[in-house]
Amino acid sequence: PDGTVLARTDDPAAAAAGRRDEWLDVVLAAPGEASIVDIGSRPSVGVAVALEAAGTVFGYLVAAQPVDERFAQAVGEATQDGVVVLSDTAVLGTTLRSGQNPWRSIAEWRASGGSAEAATEVRIGTLTYFAGEVLLAKTPAVAVVIVRARDEAFAPHQRMQRRLMLIALIVAAVTVSGVLLTPLVVRRVGAWRRNGPGQRL
Repeated sequence: PDGTVLARTDDPAAAAAGRRDEWLDVVLAAPGEASIVDIGSRPSVGVAVALEAAGTVFGYLVAAQPVDERFAQAVGEATQDGVVVLSDTAVLGTTLRSGQNPWRSIAEWRASGGSAEAATEVRIGTLTYFAGEVLLAKTPAVAVVIVRARDEAFAPHQRMQRRLMLIALIVAAVTVSGVLLTPLVVRRVGAWRRNGPGQRL
């Protein structure tokens, strides 16, 4: 494989022109690992999977998923904590109820005293919480703020960062699996239509 883009679903014109975006180089540099990349000015989780047979790599399948509410929900389910995912300029996703999010960007979170060094006491509504930051990427800047009801010890930053990047990889892997399974599903649906509803797929 020489890195030529053969086809893509997000921007077919780019594939026709043979253009490869910078974010593709980032994920192709580390196949099988989740990377936070900037796609269309929006942070996303990207992953590249090698397509190989008998030890020969024929190319790579690359998939990406925006860092959004779905990612925040995945982190929240894994940690059982409140989650706010922030970029330089926006809230990318949150598990907090509407109107409860006290920060609108990483800068605003840090200006309020938040950091990755120690838990920060914050007031949300009428209750007091403790929040800590896990920086996932510097470029594009993406940070996950974990919000807890009690002043429990937060895991060391690097360990928490690895854990969240594993969650990011799982989110991206679901997208990859969907892409890989789509041709199979299409073939089976076609067979079902030809053979009739009473036939097994």
